[in-house]
Amino acid sequence: TQIPVLSSVAVVSQSQIQLLFNESMDSLSVTTAVFSLSNGLTVSSIQPVGPDFTVVNLFISPLLDSITAYSITVSNATDCSGNTMTSTTKTFGIGVTPAKFEIVINEIFADPAGSPGLPDAEFIEVYNTTSKVINLNGVIFSDASTSSIIPDAVVFPNSYLILCDDADANMYNNNFGRAVGLTSWPSLNNSGDSLSLRLPDGSLIHSVNYLDDWYADATKQAGGWTLEQIDSWNPC
Repeated sequence: TQIPVLSSVAVVSQSQIQLLFNESMDSLSVTTAVFSLSNGLTVSSIQPVGPDFTVVNLFISPLLDSITAYSITVSNATDCSGNTMTSTTKTFGIGVTPAKFEIVINEIFADPAGSPGLPDAEFIEVYNTTSKVINLNGVIFSDASTSSIIPDAVVFPNSYLILCDDADANMYNNNFGRAVGLTSWPSLNNSGDSLSLRLPDGSLIHSVNYLDDWYADATKQAGGWTLEQIDSWNPC
């Protein structure tokens, strides 16, 4: 018997969040479940969404602000077979547009061939250098020849987010951290590339021009290893 899992929490508005479960929930049990929120938030209304009841809308007060990371712990909800979920805590927030160096490219996996522990799929990892929630919606990730627009995705304070091809997101998500998949993924050249994060108006957030001799190790240069920034708070 499989217990239900709280898959994600999304912000709908300053007064509403949406819970997504991995299976249909018992709608009555959801209305009597325990929802514990941080920062003095309280639940004013619970709205299970039919017909399959995998989604539950919570109306909350006071209003969420844009920079704060909030958490919610959900327990005592059951699925339609009577299986009770494990108490689960998720973090959520609205986020603000990043200024320069508030989000940095922290790690690059350009040549995954022969990796001893990572999936055979390219990624970059970005890091939020601030104490506020950052929203990457509309930010443009580019290499020297291709660009991709990041979808609605938040990076929590002093935390990481993996960006990868849309087809590879499930391999990285949860197993190696939070991951967001991009369409039109800019293929990362093994020998070196020019990577950048920019706002829709072209304003630069961060850029890196990497070379494969940065590995300083012939074995690692041959593939399967990442390049990681030494000091995220002092980006180049």
